[in-house]
Amino acid sequence: MELPSGPLLIVSPHLDDAVFSCSALLGRGEPAEVLVAFAGFPNPPHNGEAEWIGRAMFDWLRRSQGGTIALPAGAGARDQWWRRGREDRPAQDPDHVFTRDTGLSVLSGISGVRLWLYEEFPLMAGGRADGAVKKLCTSLGLNAGPFAFTVNRRDKALRAGVFRSRRAELGHDVGPASLPVTERYWALSAR
Repeated sequence: MELPSGPLLIVSPHLDDAVFSCSALLGRGEPAEVLVAFAGFPNPPHNGEAEWIGRAMFDWLRRSQGGTIALPAGAGARDQWWRRGREDRPAQDPDHVFTRDTGLSVLSGISGVRLWLYEEFPLMAGGRADGAVKKLCTSLGLNAGPFAFTVNRRDKALRAGVFRSRRAELGHDVGPASLPVTERYWALSAR
């Protein structure tokens, strides 16, 4: 699989998610736009945000006349009985799941858009996104073609270093050695 060409919108639940998780997409050599869904203090998302996210994606599609939209996959440990007592693993972020599900519900059946999912760093340390993607595809009747791209960890660390908020979560500054060598994505298609 190759990186998508043409117009690209990365839907980032928070200010730093596109930088931490989509370095391959951002560095593909063509312009990309990033839509940040939540930029304030954490609150449970609700319908107002869903309408805003949906409108922003439709506006982008109208301006770009089609293209690729990348949404978070839902990495992280899900809150299940076996996870209790293992809170040291990053949990699946409800903002990420909300953003993904909003995007998929708004964009399903729209022609001229390619949908991709991306695995979120550092949430993937709590659980890879494979299970979330499989469950999602089963419920929506979709196929997901997985693929990975090698990234330049030094360049990614330079971009990620501006997000001081993640240092506490990661327990250290973001350096090349602390970042994964590859990023994982899934191209969604109808069955």
